[in-house]
Amino acid sequence: MGRKKLQPHEQRVLDEHSELCEKISKLADFLSKPQPSSINDEQWFLLNLQLNSMSIYSNILSQRTKAFF
Repeated sequence: MGRKKLQPHEQRVLDEHSELCEKISKLADFLSKPQPSSINDEQWFLLNLQLNSMSIYSNILSQRTKAFF
């Protein structure tokens, strides 16, 4: 049984999800280390909030891609 050929918009969603996962991984790695002195508490908090938001967005994209297969 062959694999379904993805529509261009479906491929874009898959590509976006892949790129987002890479960014999430890099940011999570950065945030797992001690807060650098060059980043104030507010910015550190915002980076953590950004990671959380990116993870939610990633989950949404993942749910969307399930419909493609």
